[in-house]
Amino acid sequence: MHNDAIDIKHHDGIEEEDVSGSVPQSWAKFSKNNVEESQAGRSSTRQLRYDVNNLINNAASDMSVHWNKTTEHSLTGFQRLKTHIGTSNQISFSPKMKLLIWNVTLNGSKKQ
Repeated sequence: MHNDAIDIKHHDGIEEEDVSGSVPQSWAKFSKNNVEESQAGRSSTRQLRYDVNNLINNAASDMSVHWNKTTEHSLTGFQRLKTHIGTSNQISFSPKMKLLIWNVTLNGSKKQ
């Protein structure tokens, strides 16, 4: 056969190929190694997926705990500020009211 035939896809050098390397035992060994590598890869992938899933769940749990603590601290701080503002308003309101009452009392007593 020559490489110039139209219907045949013949590659150069095929005539020199060593066909003695292709025996059923080598195919069986190759197939067995291929299956073992595939199973090892699947096992590694399964373990990696498990580890990543645990890592993500732990991170989500930690973020949730942190968020709840932050929210709790914020609410506590808000309540303290609200109480402080109320107390400050009462303290500043009291002297003003006393002065107003004294002014009304003094002005009322002068008019009588």
